[in-house]
Amino acid sequence: MKRCDEPGECYPRPTMESKDVGAAWGELARARREGSTEARSFGAMALDSRMHVGDGESFFCHVMESVVPGKWELWRLATPQANAVFALRAGAVPAQWFEAGTISLDSPFAAFIPEAAAAEIQALEDEELPCHFAPELIDPLTTGARDEAVLKTPGGAPLAAFRLGGPGRYDVSKGLDGRGQVCVLGIVS
Repeated sequence: MKRCDEPGECYPRPTMESKDVGAAWGELARARREGSTEARSFGAMALDSRMHVGDGESFFCHVMESVVPGKWELWRLATPQANAVFALRAGAVPAQWFEAGTISLDSPFAAFIPEAAAAEIQALEDEELPCHFAPELIDPLTTGARDEAVLKTPGGAPLAAFRLGGPGRYDVSKGLDGRGQVCVLGIVS
């Protein structure tokens, strides 16, 4: 299977999606079970229907997935074997992993953006009002004091911003539960 991002430039689809994120998920499960500091929770959000994943400075979305509604937990994994960020439905265990898409970042910041926050941001853009609140929201991350945080849009909708390895392209993987619904989103950096 070929993938073309630019006209005339086709290359094989990356094979990272299930193997590496599955290994990182296993490391996260182990670290959580053992109470290791290699895994840390950085918050939770209630989701209704969809999660967007994208740039954490502009909140431009690159990936959108319909997800299992409910409480979603946010986790950072930092081990010698893997560095990853996960959003997971509380109590979920993925049965399969698939590629959800790729995010392209001009900075080291990415974001998990629930539908309510995405709708608010889109409404501001539709009214041609610049999203000046974006730099203010991620200020705790730019100072280096934190690597991730649950933030609120001016209207009060939560979203999660987090630091990855730097600017560049990152694959977003989705974990499906036994019913075939998205219950985990993960990014390995």
